[in-house]
Amino acid sequence: MAHGGHDLMYIKSGGGLPKSITSLNKAKKEMALPNSSSNNNSINMPRRVGNTHRSYHMINVKTLPLLLLFLTLISLASIYMILTLLNKNVSVLKHAEHSMLRPPSWDHRPFGTRKDQLLRRRRKRTNYDTNYYYPRMITIDGITKDSSSTTNFKYIQPKSEKTRTSYDYRDPLYENDCIPMQSWQTTSFPSCSTIHELDFFSKSRSNEFAFLTSGGYNDIFSLEDIYRDGMDPKLAIKILKFGTKYTDRNFDRVRRDGLILERSTKSRYVMDIFGFCGFLIVVPFAEEGTLPKVLRNEGENLTSLQKLQYAYEVAAGLAAVHDIDGEKLSAVTQGDLKADQYIVMDGVLKLGDFNRGRFLRRNSTAPDTACTYTIGVNDAAYRSPEEYKYLPETSAIDVWAVGSLIYHILHGYEVWHDTNTERAQQKIMDGKLPKIARVYRESDDPAVKAMLDAIDMCYVYDPEKRAKAWDVSSFLEKKLNEIKKAKGVEL
Repeated sequence: MAHGGHDLMYIKSGGGLPKSITSLNKAKKEMALPNSSSNNNSINMPRRVGNTHRSYHMINVKTLPLLLLFLTLISLASIYMILTLLNKNVSVLKHAEHSMLRPPSWDHRPFGTRKDQLLRRRRKRTNYDTNYYYPRMITIDGITKDSSSTTNFKYIQPKSEKTRTSYDYRDPLYENDCIPMQSWQTTSFPSCSTIHELDFFSKSRSNEFAFLTSGGYNDIFSLEDIYRDGMDPKLAIKILKFGTKYTDRNFDRVRRDGLILERSTKSRYVMDIFGFCGFLIVVPFAEEGTLPKVLRNEGENLTSLQKLQYAYEVAAGLAAVHDIDGEKLSAVTQGDLKADQYIVMDGVLKLGDFNRGRFLRRNSTAPDTACTYTIGVNDAAYRSPEEYKYLPETSAIDVWAVGSLIYHILHGYEVWHDTNTERAQQKIMDGKLPKIARVYRESDDPAVKAMLDAIDMCYVYDPEKRAKAWDVSSFLEKKLNEIKKAKGVEL
């Protein structure tokens, strides 16, 4: 207050500003300039220098379009990848739905110009017969082509090497002069609703559904109902191994397996089937195991007559499949005939696996003959020479395998068991045969002689001169009945 009053007194008297006021104003200016070197203890206040704010704003404006463009490209790439994966999955699922779950209709026939790689249909709708009745079956190659129609059929299997880069697609039934041997080869009888009622999850918690073993293509599970006192049979569930790709070819693999079993139920030497859906087949459970298990367990205790009985049942199972339509022209080949494929049920050998099987096609220019086919990988040492040479194959490859199985039953061990696999395959291609043990070569037992004769019928190098499955089966059945009759054994 003293300084205030003193200053006012000088102003009123008209005198100049006192030094105290000048010092005060100078201090205020120094406080407003934080970078002033005259006052190092002054407070640093925010300060704008030049056009810093404006430059920063211009940089943001320039980089914003590039940032947006970058984000847009990333988004488009992500969308493209998602759509590509979805399109592939939808195509395969649509095809599986078409081939196994849908009844035939104009909208689900695989012909025309649709861009989808698996299912194609023509763009222009055609008037089909509205009175087209059908059982609960599904066709995969369309209806019979009308001779007056100009429709060009397209097949599910891409034919050119450019379009087929993997084995994801089924083999075509129509190709050049080859057509389906029988109409049933184009059908399917899925029973998905029944299989879904089995309730695998709940039964797994009560130990009624359990894993058993794995095979070449399948995982095997057992399924039973312990609360129905044996009213329902124990079941075996065959399903393609975990991790198997959901491809058209694998869906068709199971379709063929189920269809052949269904068509062969008339034979007691082929396993029954209770249903199939997708990758899964339901069959009876075999308590007694497979043929190799029987040969291991019974071993030397098997009589020659029992061996002949097994040899006949092996040949009878294949004959039933090869002559599935009763016209002595094979519509099916098993393709992988070995001891593990035979299941023992109620003391009878039953053929029970066709995952590697093929539907044979008829040659339209020579209706009494079948078109040949090839399989890409042929392993082990029980197969025919043409398989290891990768020549065109027919149902005769199965007959050679029957010879190997009869050899196995007779000796108790597999053919070429003491020879390296590659060397054995070379010997087979060279026309050499496995050695028959002296005890059997010199035997006078009629059952042993019958089996050796059957092996000779099967081990013919030229597939066209090789015996048919029904010929081998009939021969063994005749010899078996003769021996049983001579020994007074019930037929």
